[in-house]
Amino acid sequence: MNAAYGKGQRFLELAAIAAFAVLSAWSVWRLLQATQPSFALVVLLALPAGWLACDLLSGLAHWAFDTFGSAATPVIGPSFIRPFRAHHADPEAMTRHDFVETHGASCFAALPLLASSKYP
Repeated sequence: MNAAYGKGQRFLELAAIAAFAVLSAWSVWRLLQATQPSFALVVLLALPAGWLACDLLSGLAHWAFDTFGSAATPVIGPSFIRPFRAHHADPEAMTRHDFVETHGASCFAALPLLASSKYP
């Protein structure tokens, strides 16, 4: 673990991964409760649209974190800006991190969307 990645950051990412798992499971359960016969068609259309949207949004986020702020920016600096910029200096650094450090920030970023999901 490097100096910029401390115990507080690790705890935040572990908590984000746990919350992501719980909210994802809850969302899937609620979605299955609202399933209609035409649900399969909706899923078939939504999957490629979601994939394209994720690709676009991740590209925009990557650009924004590379362009604005610094690693010292409160909250988003250590979580997002530092890792986005560090991979330019060492592109293979990500392969030397564990699951929590690699995926924690992404789970954290998805929490507002999962927490605000409303299903019939």
